Parts: sequence; C-alpha cells; structure tokens
Amino acid sequence: MDSGEWERDLRAWGVKDAPLKKLKKKPADIRMAYHEILKPGTFAKCVREIQKRVNTQDPGDLEEIIVFQLARILDNLINESEKKHKFDDEDSVHGYLVGMINNQSNKLIGNLMKEASRRALFPADLSATMGAEEDDWQIVLEQVFALSLKYRSVLLPRLLEHTIAEIAKLVGIRENTVKSRLRRARRLLADQLEQLKVGGAQ
Repeated sequence: MDSGEWERDLRAWGVKDAPLKKLKKKPADIRMAYHEILKPGTFAKCVREIQKRVNTQDPGDLEEIIVFQLARILDNLINESEKKHKFDDEDSVHGYLVGMINNQSNKLIGNLMKEASRRALFPADLSATMGAEEDDWQIVLEQVFALSLKYRSVLLPRLLEHTIAEIAKLVGIRENTVKSRLRRARRLLADQLEQLKVGGAQ
C-alpha cells in the first residue's frame, strides 16, 4: 500500500492531521496495522472472534470492551517511542488484536475479583461471604453488563485500568462526571448483587 492510498483512506475514515503526521514517521508495517484496524469490518470481525472465546449471552456485551481497547491500541501504535510489534500482513494484525482484546476481557474478570477483595464494589457484609467460584463471577459480569450504558460505559474501562482522564476523553464527558458515575455504578452493582446474594449469602 503506497503512502497516498493509506493516507487517503484514513482521512476518509475521519483520522485527523495530528495522528497522520505521526504515522508518516512510522515504519510501513505500523501504518499498515493502523489502516487495517480502522478498515470497515475489522470491528465486527473482532467481536465475532472474541465472542468465541468469552462466555457472554450477547455479542453486544463485548462491543464496549473492544471499542476501548481498539482506541488504546491505536494510540500505542502512534505514540510508542520504541517499536514493540512487527506486522507481516493483515492476518498478523488481526491475530494481534484478538489476542490483546481477549487478554483484556480476561483481565476484566480478574479486576472484578480484585475490586471485590478490596470491597470497592460490594458492601462489607456481602464481600465477606463471597467466594471465588466461577459461577459467582459469571453472575457478577452479567450484572455489570446489565447496568445502563450511562454507567457501564465508565465502569468497564475503569475495571480495565483506564484512568479517569482516559475515560473522560473516550466517553466525551468531564472527569468529575466520570467520578460521580463510577460511584453510582458501584452502588447499583452492589445493590444488584445484594439482592441476588452472590456467594451463597442467605
């Protein structure tokens, strides 16, 4: 792919001048990867591939995780001072994407457990009774995805260790709004799990 072709496509897909300027200084395989990630159809393909690996009732459950991770991957491709990945072709780009996003999906479960152990998501009387049974954590994840988009869109990236500033930028709201929505999301999730008595509480 020549310079004019990838730049023309990226401009057509809404990429601004600043990232394009940085991309021009990157190796050809990085430009190819950036182009491939933004190509129409890549997002849907990622959802299908991750859906095979992660147990969710609806492929839409994964869309927000994938959106945030694609944004992070694109940012890293442009801003990493040292080249960390070598992309030979389009298949290698897709393999990298699926591997990275799958790892983050698994990290989501791990971070939920970590949050629970710190009693950040659940009331003390509930977290004290919660075990680490796989079925329990499946319920937790289902309740996270049951939250409205308003709260899910800030809680999911936070559990994936995005900063408040990153979430504000990705969602398009102020940092103070992110903080208030996170507090409300945690309370709602705790209430839902209290009603379900996750972990065998009676």
